[in-house]
Amino acid sequence: MRIEQLSLKTSDIKGAGKFYGDLLNLPVINGTRSKISFQVGSSILSFSKASHKCFYHFAFNIAPHLFDDSFKWIRNRARILPFSASSPIADYPGWHAKAFYFYDHEENIAECIARFDLPNPPPAVPKIIPSFISISEIGIVVKEVELVLHQINQVYEIPLFKKGPQLPDFTPMGDDEGLLLITQNSRGWWPTQRPAEQHDAEVWFTQNKKVRNLKVESGKILIPKNNTFI
Repeated sequence: MRIEQLSLKTSDIKGAGKFYGDLLNLPVINGTRSKISFQVGSSILSFSKASHKCFYHFAFNIAPHLFDDSFKWIRNRARILPFSASSPIADYPGWHAKAFYFYDHEENIAECIARFDLPNPPPAVPKIIPSFISISEIGIVVKEVELVLHQINQVYEIPLFKKGPQLPDFTPMGDDEGLLLITQNSRGWWPTQRPAEQHDAEVWFTQNKKVRNLKVESGKILIPKNNTFI
């Protein structure tokens, strides 16, 4: 599953522009007082104006061979979150991946993850730091995880992530390229354990050669096919 575009809410459009555009050097595709969009590798990250502060967890795929350089580069521009008492680096052997986490302008938990089962960019590509490849993950916060897993699979043909985990309150769907992290409302996000919150979001993705979109409004998932809520 390839995430093409992710649209989130923020109470601070100007702050989003400064953080993602000025600090992280992401190209600004479009920017107004009410919405701003950035190019993140092959994906687009957008923020629309909200009347209140929102909280999300999302991740970016980065090139494994540039992981250390990317970590140092972002550490100089953002607040890195410790993963454990001894290290800011998270090692996920079951996923064959490693990652680090940081706060953005509104203290969303952003993550850079290097997945070793994804192909590296070809050697001819210039060494670009922080080596963003695409948007990798977005947390989808729901009341009933099991029910949503079944309905998303039926409507969008997205499988459970074969590398797991499959827990009553947290299960990823998709593959190494892109994941929907289906999580229980109020379950803690790594690495801070701040409880997950339900806020509006929309994600466009390619699955089985079809471009689809999934929209979250007021804590409910809108299925565009028949305009009903999960």
